[in-house]
Amino acid sequence: MRKGNIGVYLLAFFIVACTKMCSVSRKDLTPEQVVENYLQIAFNMKDVSQRALLLEYTTDELKVAISGATEGSLQAAYIKPRYNLKSWSFIDRVDRTPRAVELSYRVEYDELPESGKISEQVSVETKNTVLLIKKDHKWFIKDVIGSNTAIEFPILKQSKIKVSQ
Repeated sequence: MRKGNIGVYLLAFFIVACTKMCSVSRKDLTPEQVVENYLQIAFNMKDVSQRALLLEYTTDELKVAISGATEGSLQAAYIKPRYNLKSWSFIDRVDRTPRAVELSYRVEYDELPESGKISEQVSVETKNTVLLIKKDHKWFIKDVIGSNTAIEFPILKQSKIKVSQ
């Protein structure tokens, strides 16, 4: 009897959660939500036609750059990436004006080698700062204004040094 009640509660929770998430209009999105939506699309792209979804969250310089990207570069960067996303999170927010916000976030991933050998995998941590501006009551990502990347290369097996006596 208790298991049935738990199932009903979980179902009700998911319905309410989905309704709340799905009912947020584009105008109600915070700068963090705009960046999060953009990254979710970028990390999960399956087709070049999804470029239009990225463009919905961008303006000015970044929109021009994404619009002008070749299908080959979009394929390499988003659709057939050689990386395994580990985590990402927001680091900092600076409100420049009521219509301009800088958001910094960190992304950690493993870059997979072309050879497919896990032993050659490289760990990457990148910190990016994006500038968002508010136009027509909506937040848009205008540009990437800062980037810092750290790469950890795998340590190769070293030869043993024999000490002669």
